[in-house]
Amino acid sequence: MKIGEYLLVRDTDMFEKYKDYKKIVVTGPQRSGTTIASHMIAKDLGYEHIDETKFGVHNGNVFRKILNDRENIVIQAPGLFQDCMAIKDEDVLVVVMKRNIKDIIASQERIKWAYEKGELSKFGLENGIISKVKYDYFKTHKPKNYVELRYSDIKRHPLYVENRKRFSPKQTQ
Repeated sequence: MKIGEYLLVRDTDMFEKYKDYKKIVVTGPQRSGTTIASHMIAKDLGYEHIDETKFGVHNGNVFRKILNDRENIVIQAPGLFQDCMAIKDEDVLVVVMKRNIKDIIASQERIKWAYEKGELSKFGLENGIISKVKYDYFKTHKPKNYVELRYSDIKRHPLYVENRKRFSPKQTQ
């Protein structure tokens, strides 16, 4: 398919380099693409996908138990961003989703996401833009093994759907 002057090539091997890790955690600000990216990575590597709802979104104890007890997993965990930044295990890769903050805010507004205050409180803040707070935190609190994955790059993946009609927090189809 042609877009402007460029040929869009669907990339089915974009996550092959992550295969060295048996445990992958995908985090970042909410609405940055953690859901779809974690599904893409799990599918491409043949790993089990673990959605944040499996550990109650914010339950760090259950999250760490899953991370310690299992292999060949991809865990989606934007609600445990700070926990993910503290991961120092050799066998865990932390994927940090990077997306334009204006696009994140637009996505939050589209689905009427109402958890900004709760997320800010995890950083001891009452006001601010949580996506900016998380990206600033990442600059000084990096996990041992990490990659930054731009939202624009996942658009090359076959699972990416360009023109979605109905938006929801867990829209992956």
